[in-house]
Amino acid sequence: MFLLLPFFTNSLWYKYSSRTFNQKVKESYTTPIVTLLYRPSCDHCHGHPERIEAYSNLNPTRKDVLFTHINCDIEFVCSKFHVQYYPSYVIIVGEKPRYWPEISSRDQNSWEQAIKYYTDHKFTQINNTNEFNKALETTLTGGTMFYVESKTENDPILESIKSEMIKYKIYNDSFVYSINPTIKESTLTAYRSPYCSTKFKGVHVKSEITGFLNDYRFGHMHKYTYNEWYEETSARRTMVLFEYERDLPVDRSNQLIKYSQMYCTNTSMGWAIAKHNMHVVRALGLNDTEYPIVVTANRETGCVAAFKIDDPQSVRLSMSSQLCQPRFKNVWGTALIRMKMKGSHVVWILSILGLSAISVIRLYETWVSKDE
Repeated sequence: MFLLLPFFTNSLWYKYSSRTFNQKVKESYTTPIVTLLYRPSCDHCHGHPERIEAYSNLNPTRKDVLFTHINCDIEFVCSKFHVQYYPSYVIIVGEKPRYWPEISSRDQNSWEQAIKYYTDHKFTQINNTNEFNKALETTLTGGTMFYVESKTENDPILESIKSEMIKYKIYNDSFVYSINPTIKESTLTAYRSPYCSTKFKGVHVKSEITGFLNDYRFGHMHKYTYNEWYEETSARRTMVLFEYERDLPVDRSNQLIKYSQMYCTNTSMGWAIAKHNMHVVRALGLNDTEYPIVVTANRETGCVAAFKIDDPQSVRLSMSSQLCQPRFKNVWGTALIRMKMKGSHVVWILSILGLSAISVIRLYETWVSKDE
């Protein structure tokens, strides 16, 4: 039963306003917002606004989270959340709605667990091999484990990461460190899977360290969207397994981990649900009978191929750009522009003629991707 505490000023409650919402979203890396999306016209929504207000009153002095509710009968901002039903509870954390997690359970314990996960920004110290191997398991949820071996607790590389790591929780990234006073220089390593690691080789200054975190923020089990896939193929070769409309089964998950070990260097891997990424499907011309299917792409060579995940020869040839299928020869000659129209997406395939046109399109895609 929820209790109201009228004698306290409730600093946790944020009364939604379109004028202040964007600023609150910018601050949500450090202060996430537990948000109820509801419609007064929805019978199942009755009582939920009162419930979340009462819950926010249970501990009015805490400062790590905010609570709000939004009436989706009148507020257009609800289209940003991409929920499938009402009422829905979502945690706003960071500036990309694509990463705002939905809380499926309605009980208080589930709320607290979700809040704890997104407000706990610990840089975990590990002291032995068992703790290190346990930490590596976090890469199986799609994130990267960033590991620092440091000479001292006050090493500048640790301080640089501590100030940035809150921005990477949304990707399921984790951060661990160990102290070893005998090493010559502190090191930073990105583990994108238990068997794939890349060492930071830049200068130990914050700008370069931040760039490294951003470059390797997606683990090899990451669930991709169209914009992420397009950006990754611009920087390196990618191998993405497309399921049609379901989550990744264990056997194919294990296969991706195996390929992660075999083709770790300069390769991004992951998976995606085709039904949710029709931009890629249309660009590649995939059809319903082909799933599940692996798509490899190398923007530098213009090489794209598609094949079944249990076809190691095709994987090997595509990873060395020896398998380039003619059916995909025009993929890099088109741009997919996503336009928002009352929450729905319209895809226009435009032919790009000339370098100036390409530049304009890429700028537009960059602007759109901020909302993803």
